Amino acid sequence: ASGLAIASLVCGILSFFTCITGIPGIICGHMALSRIKKSAGVIDGKGMAIGGLVTSYFGVFIIGLAVVAGIAFPMFATIRERGMQTQSVNHAKQIFIACRQYAEVHEGKYPDNLDELVKDELINDDKIFHDPLLDDDSQIGYEYFGAGVKDSDPPDKIILMSKSTDSRGKKVIARNDTSVEVEVPTAER
Repeated sequence: ASGLAIASLVCGILSFFTCITGIPGIICGHMALSRIKKSAGVIDGKGMAIGGLVTSYFGVFIIGLAVVAGIAFPMFATIRERGMQTQSVNHAKQIFIACRQYAEVHEGKYPDNLDELVKDELINDDKIFHDPLLDDDSQIGYEYFGAGVKDSDPPDKIILMSKSTDSRGKKVIARNDTSVEVEVPTAER
């Protein structure tokens, strides 16, 4: 039997545990098949060479797939988080716009709590109060700091902040200047 065919089969089997042996298994398998064909039946081991090739290619494929998956899954998680963060920013903007509309009718004063926005029919769907980044959607996902604040107060005053943080420790923050940003919160409100 061809020594290269045996080496190909051994390397192919080992390639299930380590990708490194898959490449030599493929090379040995092809070399063995070539030598077996040229020997006109003197050298045996065609089945082992084919088995070595199949197991080597399969081992390299499986390990390669695991590596690709290891790279892709964190990227998908990041993309998913960014999408939920965008949705959270949109929710905060809608809440803040409703607060501004409330202030126009109430002498520049923001509501004492977010329930007043629903009572005044400025927000029709209370699901807007749920932060997509927050696992628990049964509670309000934003902290409201607008009670007693007027739209004429300092522009950097925080009116609304998400309760959740992203993987980088950032929150969605709405300020009195109508900006809604994703940033690391400061101690000031």
